[in-house]
Amino acid sequence: VVSVSNIGSIGGGPSNFGSSANATDGTIHMSVNGATGYLRYTGTGETTDRVVNLAANTNGAYLDQSGTGLLKFTSDFTATGAGSKNIALLGSTAGVGEIAGAIVDNSGTNTTRISKEGTGTWVLSGNNTFTGSVTISNGVLGITNSNALGLGTKTVTINASANKMLELDGSGGDITLGSNLSFQTSGINGAIRNVAGDNTINGSITMTLGNGDTRIISDNAGSLTLAGNISASNSGRILELSGDSTADNTFSGSLSNSNTPALNKTGTGTWILSGTNTYAGATTVSGGTLVVNGNISTSMTTVNSGATLGGSGTTGSVTIDDGGRLAPGNSPGTLTIDGDLGLNNASLLSFELNPMDTTVGGGINDLVTGISNLTLDGLLTVTATSGSFSGVTSGSWRLFEYSGSLTDNLLVLDTMPDLDAGYTWSLDTGASGQINLVVIPEPRAVLLGGLGLLVLLRRSRNRSVRTA
Repeated sequence: VVSVSNIGSIGGGPSNFGSSANATDGTIHMSVNGATGYLRYTGTGETTDRVVNLAANTNGAYLDQSGTGLLKFTSDFTATGAGSKNIALLGSTAGVGEIAGAIVDNSGTNTTRISKEGTGTWVLSGNNTFTGSVTISNGVLGITNSNALGLGTKTVTINASANKMLELDGSGGDITLGSNLSFQTSGINGAIRNVAGDNTINGSITMTLGNGDTRIISDNAGSLTLAGNISASNSGRILELSGDSTADNTFSGSLSNSNTPALNKTGTGTWILSGTNTYAGATTVSGGTLVVNGNISTSMTTVNSGATLGGSGTTGSVTIDDGGRLAPGNSPGTLTIDGDLGLNNASLLSFELNPMDTTVGGGINDLVTGISNLTLDGLLTVTATSGSFSGVTSGSWRLFEYSGSLTDNLLVLDTMPDLDAGYTWSLDTGASGQINLVVIPEPRAVLLGGLGLLVLLRRSRNRSVRTA
């Protein structure tokens, strides 16, 4: 192990490696004489243009960032020794390591691999051409461009241990990872995290080994799109879609039913499911919004307090807990529930309705259809899609369609649009298989109208008698 606090740059004067003022490239040769080279940095941070050369046969280099500031290598790495190489990135301090130069293969079939170890953070920001695998065993490996993980078909493995993740930082330009990259996660809390940019992962993800979550996290203002399919190679695996991003995130691939994985939605952000999924494990919406525009009809969904289920796709049976929200459609739209719908006493329902058009669903008004057995309860909020309900004196808007039994625990009309004086909202549950929201005259207005009619008839009768 060589431990230094100052690496220096070419022509930059003395360093712990000696003066490089007269050096042609300032190369640091790693793995000389067949041994794996180990370089530990303990300084306060620096940027160096020294070249790191993987010199020995079939070995590589350990780069240990144990300093307190950013350690950045700007020159391309080289690989002159025969055989495949491995670059192990280590460190457990607050200091970040960055390789901005290109990481390359040796000639022919001799590939270079990357392994991330230690609890610290390393960033790959170069236009890399290496074709070997990438393994994250601990800590964070960050990337800042579409080629940071190299070229060729490969697997990026996120191994079992807490708080290990691949981070996508597209602040310098959006990142698109091709379908040539597949991802394998194992253990508990292996994660892919989007920290900046509108980034896309086209490759497949396989959840392996043990019970636990594979977390896909999208934070800040950027969005993340998962376009590849996701599967589980053993039972007990959970796909967790998380993050607090203010932009919408999308999973357009399919979560297959191999080994019956489950899906959890956590965090305050929004995730959209637009693919056709076949998983039969439970879907739990614990935070934020899950928008189902695709199909999750093989899964039973529970919406917890503070969370929202929406969309214009198809779900399986749904339960809305107290404080959970059902908001069908996409401003507006029709949500199909291929199963039962259970609304708890303090569940929340949000519908958007068109004041001037009572079309059933059809993208004009929100609708929940396809329900087998309906338990009707909760608190209803209605918002006008445009304009207001002023001047509306009649009309019926379909809210639910069901084919089985109705358990009517009384849906409360909680926050409703204003109507003209003399008119009110009412819920009509009398039609078989339908729950309709209607505008009717207020009972007092009807009573007064009836009394007025009686007076008019009496006056008419008296007048007729007198005329006679």
